[in-house]
Order: sequence, then C-alpha cells, then structure tokens
Amino acid sequence: MLRGLFWSPTPGPSDPVHQITSPPSEVRVQGRIVADARTLTDACSALISIDQLDQHHSDGRIELLLRPCERAPEQGWKVEISGLLRHPPPSPHPTLEGSRDRLQREQCWSQIRAESMVVLQQPWTPFADLRRRIARRLQAVAGQERGGLLAALTVSSAQVQLPAAVRDAFQVAGLSHTLAASVKCRDLKSAHARISEVSKKSSL
Repeated sequence: MLRGLFWSPTPGPSDPVHQITSPPSEVRVQGRIVADARTLTDACSALISIDQLDQHHSDGRIELLLRPCERAPEQGWKVEISGLLRHPPPSPHPTLEGSRDRLQREQCWSQIRAESMVVLQQPWTPFADLRRRIARRLQAVAGQERGGLLAALTVSSAQVQLPAAVRDAFQVAGLSHTLAASVKCRDLKSAHARISEVSKKSSL
C-alpha cells in the first residue's frame, strides 16, 4: 500500500532515454504505435513501444513528434523512424504540467523528432476500428467538442481527438483517468448499434 502511494515509475536499463546525447544525435528506431496519434495543425504525436534502436534491442517508450504529418499513425502500426532523440521539455511554469510530466505518467522519458515515417506493418485491429467508428458517430450526432467528450468517456481518449482546453480542465480537476475508459467488445457493439439508431432518427 505504501509502495502505491510513494512509488513512481523509472526507466529500465534498456530504455532509450539512456541513449540521449548532448547535443541530440540522430537515431533509428522500430516499434509499435501504442494509441492513435494526436493531430496538431501541421504535425502529430504518438507513443511508440520500441523494440529496436539503431538495430540493437531496446525496451521502452518514445513519443514521436512527426512534422509534416501526411497520415497520422494508428494503434498497432509497426513503424520505423529516424530522427533526433532528446528529453521532453520541462514545464514552463512550476504550477503547470509540461510534456515531461505528462509522458512520465505514460512511462516515457524521451522524444524523437522526425520528418518522415516508414510503415512496416498495419495489423488488423477490429476493436480499435470499432472504437473509432463509435467516436465518429458521436461527434457527428453531438458535435466535435461534446461528441468528442462523450466518445472519450465511452471508448477512451486514445481513439478521439479532444481539444486541449477540455483535456486541461479534466487534468486540473484530477479526472484525467476518466478519459481512459476500457470497455468490453460486447459493450462496444451494443453502443455502436444504439448510436447508429440515434443518428438515423436525428436525420429524419
């Protein structure tokens, strides 16, 4: 119990954070996308669970910052990226959470900035695909912001793009965990059927 109160995650011995140099150097990594990428104006970001760094075994997570982002990577994709490996920047203010704090909660201690990405494999992900369809339905029925919030609470924020202001409000309130919903396949199918029925009625 005390361990749960005071313990915080730390990088393992083969985590890519140990390969960061000053100044940052270019590395090549391979791994799988943990969750659908978050899209920005001209870029996107996603967590990668890596298995290779410069053709050597590595075990850990890296946040990919891809600019330009022609196609946002999706959960389960196996990708190869070359770019500069660096530490996430700290918060600009002591009372605000920065990228470093956010990523540490995801057990990630490094970032890679890249301009291109090679997709090595796109596996079949039926559960993730169903979650995306539900999220799109909810946003079509309730609007981008309200529908996005409903989708995040229903199928997890991993499959929906929430405005930064909404994420920040949940974080300040200590409710960020509610955006990481985990529902069973039968619940997803039931929710998809109900949402389809509502959207048909609203179009009449």
